[in-house]
Amino acid sequence: MAHHIQKVAHRGGSALAPQNTLAAFRDALSLPIDAIELDVQMTRDGYVVVFHDNTVEKLSDGSGNMLDLDFSYLRSLNAAAHFLGGWPEPQQIPTWR
Repeated sequence: MAHHIQKVAHRGGSALAPQNTLAAFRDALSLPIDAIELDVQMTRDGYVVVFHDNTVEKLSDGSGNMLDLDFSYLRSLNAAAHFLGGWPEPQQIPTWR
C-alpha cells in the first residue's frame, strides 16, 4: 500500500516569511506543496483575522490579547516586526473573509 505524504506550508511557510502573512502565503504558493495551514483568531469587535497566538507581542510591534483588541488597531500593527533576519516591508495581519 503506497502512502502519499502531504507537504504542508505551516503558517504559510513561516521559515521563509513572517508567519500567517500574505507574504508567507505568496511564497508558499511558489513551492511544491499540497496545502497551506493557517490560524485564525477573533477580535474584540467580531472580525476574524489570520494570526496564531492569543497575544500579539511575539510577532508584531503591538501588545495585548487578541480578544481584547479592535480590528483597526490590529490592522495598524506590523506582523513582520520580529521576523528573524528582518523583513523588507511591514506586513498587516490579514483578515479572513
